[in-house]
Amino acid sequence: MLSYRMGISSFRWIALLMTLHSFGLTEAYLCMCSPNSCVLVHPNTEFFEHADAHCSSFRTVAQDVSIIKLMDKKLSSEAFKKFPNMNSMEIFQGHLENIDSSTFSGAGKLTKLLIRGSSIEKLDDYSFKGADQLKELLISSNPLTEVSEKTIANLEQLEILVLSYGSLSTLPSAFFQNNRKLRIVSLNNNKITELSAEVFRGLDQLGKLELAGNQLKTFDSTYLKASVIVMSNNSLEHLVINEHCSSMYAGHNKIQTVTVEGSGLLKLFLNNNNIKDIGNLTKLRNLTTLSLGHNELDPNTSFSSFIAVEELMLQSTNINISYQTFRNLTNLKILDLSYNNLTSVDFKMFGSQLSLHVVSFVGNKIKSFNYIEAREYLPSLRVLEICNNGWNTTYFEQNIAKMKRFSISPDSHGFSSDFLFRHDYIHMCAEHIISEYSDYDYQFPPSLGEMDATNEEDINEQYTSTSTTSTTTTTTPVPKTTERQALTSTERSNIVPATSERHHVIEHDSKIVDNVQPAEQTSALYVTFQILVYILSVVGLVSLIALAYFWRRRQMDVRSLSSMQRNEEASDAVLLI
Repeated sequence: MLSYRMGISSFRWIALLMTLHSFGLTEAYLCMCSPNSCVLVHPNTEFFEHADAHCSSFRTVAQDVSIIKLMDKKLSSEAFKKFPNMNSMEIFQGHLENIDSSTFSGAGKLTKLLIRGSSIEKLDDYSFKGADQLKELLISSNPLTEVSEKTIANLEQLEILVLSYGSLSTLPSAFFQNNRKLRIVSLNNNKITELSAEVFRGLDQLGKLELAGNQLKTFDSTYLKASVIVMSNNSLEHLVINEHCSSMYAGHNKIQTVTVEGSGLLKLFLNNNNIKDIGNLTKLRNLTTLSLGHNELDPNTSFSSFIAVEELMLQSTNINISYQTFRNLTNLKILDLSYNNLTSVDFKMFGSQLSLHVVSFVGNKIKSFNYIEAREYLPSLRVLEICNNGWNTTYFEQNIAKMKRFSISPDSHGFSSDFLFRHDYIHMCAEHIISEYSDYDYQFPPSLGEMDATNEEDINEQYTSTSTTSTTTTTTPVPKTTERQALTSTERSNIVPATSERHHVIEHDSKIVDNVQPAEQTSALYVTFQILVYILSVVGLVSLIALAYFWRRRQMDVRSLSSMQRNEEASDAVLLI
């Protein structure tokens, strides 16, 4: 076995680890310490017995110790003697299998213990005896199948417990009887099929419970006082939300019915379930976030009773939108209506959502949007997501150009305006599915004059005296032409519907529509050229400064040399006299 005593930077540590691995020295000791922490690679009992020979003097003051690939099946108790000030231990991977009552006998100062990627299958009574000051115990990615009733009975100061990514099927009913200070319990990604209601009795300070990724079919929360509960990816068919819960995450289950006790719930995620009726949820007057995506809701479902909701996710619910669907939702800021087979949109139906910032119509079959109405009825609108509505790339780019004139972005992340991602974004969002569009109208990028004429035409078409829309499921006909050449700006300006009247919004905002110019598009080559010019300018400036510095230094050297020569001549003259 090799041993190294080093005090180098973390980058050199990583390089050294890679070197050891490349030469096949996978059994080598490695101890790297700084004033606050130590990293131990491939340690075993022999290493801990002679740790003073392998580690620097920082070993005695280090508080955080990380062990990478423990080579023994049991952690030596010498570890806590050789690192007397250790209060945090992290064990990543290795052969650790057994933890008994003597393992942590010298860990009186330990407050955090993390064991990840080892081979622990069972935890017996008082497995952490001696580490009575532990506040955080995190055991994950171990084949843990069983824990005893008194496994953590001595850890009265414990605040965070994680037993995730294992094979637990249940917990003893008195497992937490001595851990009254617990704030967070995470049991994610196990094989838990049932939990007794008594398990959580007495945990009055528990704030968050995570049970995602298990096999629960029922869950009794009678004694549970956690405010945040994560139950996603289970097999629940009925969900009960008690009065202590403020945030419930129960997506990806089989939930059909929900019972709500109390009205303090603020966030509710029920996506990917089997919910059809939301009648039991209507009394949640304080709800701010509601996710019901991927549920087969009643097509005529109304959300008008959720008066405090700010985020509403309704993707893939196939609901019909009417004037009553979102009435009274004056606080709504984010609305997701993606993948609902919508064929058109009437923004008049969103007249009460004056605070709406983001609306998503991704994955529908909408052939056109009235951006004039969108700006009129949704004055706070900033993002209108229109991806994957069956448009080709040219028609999609045409809509992006129109949206910019009304300060509306087609995506929340700004990909459409970033020259690095714009091309990929457009091709990702555009699909050659609908063949009713007239591609010849958009063979070439429209000029500014054509753009103004097109907008004027859209305004006249959308605000005719006879055009009224009652629901968002009505399809707007697309005008067709028999010529293959693109219309000129003069021809476009002459096309006016037979019965058209100017809307009051057009008269009021005519200056905005006519005078606002679209942002000029900058090519990638031009931007690259600008960057190169900038870099060369900086390099030139730095070179001039360096040249001036060396020139000035040379002048000072010449002056010093001349002064020295004059002094020497004067001295020679004195000696001659």
